[in-house]
Amino acid sequence: MPPETVIDLPLDSEHIQRPQCCVLPEKREAHDYLGSFVSLKDGTWIKLGISIVLAGQSMVWGLAVNLSEIPAFSVVYWALHGVLMASSILVLSMLGLGLLKEFYKGITQLKLGIESLFMLSLLGALGGSLYATIKGTGDIYYEVIIVVLVIFSFGRKIGQVSKERALLEANRYREQFDSIVRVHPDGTRETIPFCELSHGDHFEVTPGKPISANGIILEGSGFVKETALTGEPHPAVKKKADSVRAGTWSVDGTFICEATIKNSERLIDTILENVEKSISSTRSIRQLQAEKWIQYFVVVVCLIALATAVFWTGVDGFSAGWLNSMSVLLIACPCALGLATPLAIWTGLWQLSSMGIVSRSSSLIDTLAHTRHFFFDKTGTLTESSLSIGEVIIQPECPWAQETILSIGALLESGIQHPIAAAFRGHLPDSETESLPDGMTILSQQWKPGKGIEAIVEWKGTKKGIKFGTPQWVTNLHSSGADAAISNKRVSMSLDNRMIAEVTLVEDLRPGVVQLIKRLQTLGIRSTVLTGDPFPQWNRIAGASVRENLSPEEKAALVELACKNGSYPVFVGDGINDLNAMMAADASIAIHDGGASLTQCNSSAILTGNHLEPLSNAIRLARRIDQTLITNLRIALAYNTVGISLAAAGLLHPVASVLIMIASSLFVTFRAIRKAEAIAS
Repeated sequence: MPPETVIDLPLDSEHIQRPQCCVLPEKREAHDYLGSFVSLKDGTWIKLGISIVLAGQSMVWGLAVNLSEIPAFSVVYWALHGVLMASSILVLSMLGLGLLKEFYKGITQLKLGIESLFMLSLLGALGGSLYATIKGTGDIYYEVIIVVLVIFSFGRKIGQVSKERALLEANRYREQFDSIVRVHPDGTRETIPFCELSHGDHFEVTPGKPISANGIILEGSGFVKETALTGEPHPAVKKKADSVRAGTWSVDGTFICEATIKNSERLIDTILENVEKSISSTRSIRQLQAEKWIQYFVVVVCLIALATAVFWTGVDGFSAGWLNSMSVLLIACPCALGLATPLAIWTGLWQLSSMGIVSRSSSLIDTLAHTRHFFFDKTGTLTESSLSIGEVIIQPECPWAQETILSIGALLESGIQHPIAAAFRGHLPDSETESLPDGMTILSQQWKPGKGIEAIVEWKGTKKGIKFGTPQWVTNLHSSGADAAISNKRVSMSLDNRMIAEVTLVEDLRPGVVQLIKRLQTLGIRSTVLTGDPFPQWNRIAGASVRENLSPEEKAALVELACKNGSYPVFVGDGINDLNAMMAADASIAIHDGGASLTQCNSSAILTGNHLEPLSNAIRLARRIDQTLITNLRIALAYNTVGISLAAAGLLHPVASVLIMIASSLFVTFRAIRKAEAIAS
């Protein structure tokens, strides 16, 4: 299949979306998206519900009034007109006040946009309807006011909900690092706000608790999970004299640390400040492009309407001038230009969700349509979030088979909560006594934080010692930094201080990774893997380049370079260490499996499944939608040119203008919907 082509129109190079992400060491329950979406606390949904009901009734009653010959100013006449008029005014008061304020602001600042065109059409429809009601002749179109307001308000509400939810998640994440346990010289403990901690103060961190300050370990050892800052999934061993950073978590150790605070700045604070600054309602690039055109278009339409009113008033009186100028405004309703584009984008976003990609930014479709470079985080993104058992090396002096070694390791690790222990849980036997070799009995076992497990067993009538943990600890050797990094993916077992086995822990690629890279190549898209792992297991993936041992800043620099080259990069990741790169990208996609709610709330989209194949289908969908939108904009331009000309020439009645406007809107919108559904299916 040859690469798909895209008809390009000039797009703004500024980054519309500013994604954020993080990985919490302990997975918290994600937000209830539906519950947040339908929240009634501000009354907007209630107002929309009432307006939708009134819209349906007004359309039926308005059609009946316009097609019937009810005597003017009769009781029935005033009853029907009064109900329609009251309905439109009620909806305008419920949904249109904000729009009216923005229209006034645009007028005072001489900056007319989509809101201005909406309001001009609403005022035109209201004015024309009131004129017809008061005069007793002519058609009315109060229902147009209600329909336009419902569509406009619904789109605004979606953006508001997304922003509120993202801010809530940012605040919840920050709260975890707001307090700290200070240790006084006399040994007493006191929980205080982090801001009250001073440089040189001592603080304590217990197992499973967050580390809220940068510091140097004075006492204690154990595993510290640094995934949030480094992207490395395996806990790092921390001991006396090692440094710890705010934003990480103690897995199993209790630490007494000395705070090293410089101007009270923490990396986690900087990250969250960036998160909050970048949380904003976003618009599609095509929407922004349409709005720029509308700024000029509105002025032209107003001038034409004014000229039409003056001309026809002089030729055929005030009534003709008013009706023809209203025809110009109504046929130039933003439904054709300003609504078809966002509705098509929303349809595309809905189709993306059916593929398993839940979008949080309308700019995602623009970026996917134009991207030429995909960046991937490795750990937890291309690879599974959990480790699995790889090669098992059995020494000649080992008295047990491989499965027995794994069963013993699973039993020893069964009460421990960390990724290494999780890798062995699949080998946990149903019956401990049946799985232990030759009637072995575990007499005692002790967890050594940051090292492993030491156990005393009785086997063949004698007591023996088993160590199961890091190779350095098991063999009583001191390793270099490189060896330590490698050993995070290996565990060893000794029997009476003799090495008997070594187990390698591996990262498995997510399903469909290789196929995805190949499909991206077919679409003309380059793939690059960016990882902070200095010794990645997956250092070669067919069709993709792998850059290893990268800091968050280095990742961001590579993405920024792709932006400057006009590649419209997309970053797929799941950790806070990827935040800078995700913010630098034109769009970001967060992995749901293993990711955190803050990641999901602030990225452009969430990949809900465990497979990555939907990404290539999403690109095809986005390209098709983008091509359709370009064609729609051209159709809208031609339609408005012809329609406004006919209306200005007095050849279109306002009712005909409304019908043509609605038909045009439906045509370009359903065209985009049909294209989206065709490629999605």
